[in-house]
Amino acid sequence: MKPTAFLVNVARGALVDQEALVEALLEERLAGAGLDVVDPEPLPADDPLLSLPNVVGAPHSLGYTDELMRGCVEQACESLIDVAAGRVPHDLANPDVLDNPLFTEKLDRFRDRG
Repeated sequence: MKPTAFLVNVARGALVDQEALVEALLEERLAGAGLDVVDPEPLPADDPLLSLPNVVGAPHSLGYTDELMRGCVEQACESLIDVAAGRVPHDLANPDVLDNPLFTEKLDRFRDRG
């Protein structure tokens, strides 16, 4: 990478050789790093990454955009409205719940209210 480059890791901490990253940052072979993940998590208090001025750390939140948050809230509301109307949510994460009598009873109760 060029000395003007910033390394950004939002995947897995173990993908980056953190010792090599610290060395590259200290020797100015990299301009900086944005780390959403590290290995180990959490980093020990004396880890050199924590004291470097050209490192930005984020607690698994670099992907949290306005669009992501809006989409999550909209999907949650749609699912609540579906269940309140006695419908199975269209993006049901665990279809096995459809075999659970407690869930189907709840859907039936809501469906009968409507």
